[in-house]
Amino acid sequence: MYLAPTPPGETTITFAAMGTLVSASWCSTPQVAEVLRVSLPQRVAQLEDDLSRFRADSPVSRLDTEWRDVGPHCAAVFGAAQEWAQRTGGFFKLFPCLGWDAETLQLRGEQARLTDGVGAGGLDLGGIAKGYAAAQLASLIQESGGSGILVSFGGSSIVAPDRRAIIRVQSPWTGREFLGDLQIENESLSNSMLPQTQIVPSLVRSHIRGLDGQLAFTDICAALVVGPDAMGCEALSTALIAGGSPLLHDLTQKGVLGGAYRALAMTSNGRVFADPALHLSITLDLPEPLPLSPVLPD
Repeated sequence: MYLAPTPPGETTITFAAMGTLVSASWCSTPQVAEVLRVSLPQRVAQLEDDLSRFRADSPVSRLDTEWRDVGPHCAAVFGAAQEWAQRTGGFFKLFPCLGWDAETLQLRGEQARLTDGVGAGGLDLGGIAKGYAAAQLASLIQESGGSGILVSFGGSSIVAPDRRAIIRVQSPWTGREFLGDLQIENESLSNSMLPQTQIVPSLVRSHIRGLDGQLAFTDICAALVVGPDAMGCEALSTALIAGGSPLLHDLTQKGVLGGAYRALAMTSNGRVFADPALHLSITLDLPEPLPLSPVLPD
């Protein structure tokens, strides 16, 4: 996922955080820009401290069967994660390695606990936290007086709350770099991908776990979702990789996709599914789709 070059006169900063490269662009006075150069990385560092399962002292790592204060950031992400677990039929998972459902986590305001102590350390917010962080940075820029905001976490979670942006959509298929250009305006985008996928007439193994807690076999090797909320976009794109085209069609029939949230999916056998409301220009010569075998590969 690549962003079109930003116009001259914008301030752009780039820094490493949350295991990826964070980019933020905006227009403001020089004074505001100097403050934001410092405060944006500081905000992400605070969020990473709160939401990381790799820090022993984070609220996520300290969860057990007793009610614990987790603060506003964790409470917001926990609540959204539970909502999207329910809306995706469990394909978006809070405990992917354990295969547990979202009800294992209980919330009470800014407090949380687990119903089973074995789950301590198993809560993984990797499929939604970057969306929250991107939206937080965009809000901080707005509150500081910035405008024309574009925030990207490694190209996988993008927020453009008050501007139009052109996104170059990467192809997941080996030997094909870009699918085309996608325009977003005053909204968010998330992208999940299995890069360098060979076009084959079969399902491929995902890096995301399915309903049984095992790495899923899927036909969707790239899922991009555009919508009003960055966490929702990220949760949906993550779930679609695990659930494949059956989940794409199910969520479309239920109205979860096709309204506020619009999806673009590319499959292991060379198909492209795109919501007609997306402003998408395909520049790639699309491959001839292969018939998809229902038999799982070895």
